[in-house]
Amino acid sequence: MMSLLEQIKKDQFEARKNKESLKAVLLTTLFAEASMIGKNAGNRDTTDDETTKVIQKFLKGVNETIEFVTKANNAEALAAAQAEKAILEAYLPKMATADEIEKAVGDLVAEGVNSMGAIMKALKEKFGSTLDGKLASKVVGAALA
Repeated sequence: MMSLLEQIKKDQFEARKNKESLKAVLLTTLFAEASMIGKNAGNRDTTDDETTKVIQKFLKGVNETIEFVTKANNAEALAAAQAEKAILEAYLPKMATADEIEKAVGDLVAEGVNSMGAIMKALKEKFGSTLDGKLASKVVGAALA
């Protein structure tokens, strides 16, 4: 199976070939930044989880741009930012659902784990970058109440 980083590299090549400049530039930058993580950590391949974190970082910036250009009433910049957002979101894994998080929290509490920190740590280990931290802390808070 192809890694997320390899998929980005392949799609970036396709975008260049098809003259989709916005997508090609975005994926080139994304690939460069994500691949550096593995190289800087002992010259190894970047994991899918690490690549996902880079995508989420890029998305955060794009969302801030969308907010800014919406206030500035710049339709052209808004369209470009929304296109970037759609490209990035296509690479994100399916996030853990509230039901999956609730079940995992229920299992941990049943095992006798009853501190917010310990449960959050276990959830991060189980779900990795597919865990929505805000949702998880809300579920954990309710379970411990």
